[in-house]
Amino acid sequence: RTAITPEAAKELIEAGHSVVVERFPDRCYPDEEYEKVGCKIVKAGMWAEEGKVPSEKVILGLKELPESKAPLPHKHIMFAHCFKNQDGWKDIMQRFVDGKGSLYDLEFLKDTTGRRKVAFGRSAGFNGMGVGIFAWAHQQLNVTKMTCNTFPKDVFYPTQESFVRHAANAIKSAGRAPKIIIIGALGRCGSGATDMALKAGIPEENITRWDMKETSKGGPFPEIMEHDIFVNCIYLDPSTKSPPFITSEMLEKTRKLSVMVDVSCDPNNPANPVPVYSECTTFSLPVNRVKNFGVPAEGTEVVCSKNVGVEGFGKTAKKGDKGKVTGTDVTMPDGAVFSFSSTSFTTPTALSLPFDVIAIDHLPSLVP
Repeated sequence: RTAITPEAAKELIEAGHSVVVERFPDRCYPDEEYEKVGCKIVKAGMWAEEGKVPSEKVILGLKELPESKAPLPHKHIMFAHCFKNQDGWKDIMQRFVDGKGSLYDLEFLKDTTGRRKVAFGRSAGFNGMGVGIFAWAHQQLNVTKMTCNTFPKDVFYPTQESFVRHAANAIKSAGRAPKIIIIGALGRCGSGATDMALKAGIPEENITRWDMKETSKGGPFPEIMEHDIFVNCIYLDPSTKSPPFITSEMLEKTRKLSVMVDVSCDPNNPANPVPVYSECTTFSLPVNRVKNFGVPAEGTEVVCSKNVGVEGFGKTAKKGDKGKVTGTDVTMPDGAVFSFSSTSFTTPTALSLPFDVIAIDHLPSLVP
């Protein structure tokens, strides 16, 4: 993403302003497009070099600044993520105090009716729903695996159509459509999540839409656990802390829920309504497995899904051999013991579900 398009930069130049753009190879608009409209192109990171940029200049960016203790003397326009008690908010504000700079936070730019002027909510919800579908479908196709498995890393999509097609194919591969619940369904983010679900082929009857009316009584809400995917799309207001929507204790009980997409993405906010994880995820590591697949109950009969052996101990078992769960191991009739977590065994009884969380702060960047 970028905070300013070449067209907008041209408008500023024509209005008498100078626009300097730092080089960045991954931006959706190449440097040359800015140069064509009259922008000066400079090396990346120049704004932060002491004495290079006069303090009266405005620094336009998009997201949080790199961690540093360096004073900030400029006027910054960006999403700072520091006015809702996010991690590190005191440090970033202290840098502005030390440098006598100013912060114009785009999250709080509103019109005369109080409505936000700059928001990426719809695309965040749309993309979050898609990533949730990928993670859920992956679970269905890897039901016997005990370790945390995610969909392929660093996947970006050239068009919205390719993203939707991938999600629809994932659902077909899983063999059924998931049942989903969207909280904050009436907002920008929630409407984007709903749109993606429908485009990917999830039937209307599989989609539960909740908003302030349904959550006004206060959580926790056991109804959430009756769905496969939960997408949290609320705008988090730290001044109105309410009981959580779900709790860690609920994950230990019988449930259908196995994926949560937290588009709000504020795990360390005191008002976080989904306090079941502690760290955001990233495009390179998109899924945080909060709870792994469970080991079947003691005495459960399991079957070897492939030939297995323990090197150096002469213990082997062939595909199709049966054994019984003892603790976290499998004991065969001849006394040989193998670790159940080796993923070499299947069971006729249902394994306890995993619980995967997607909480990527830059979701709108996934699809143009």
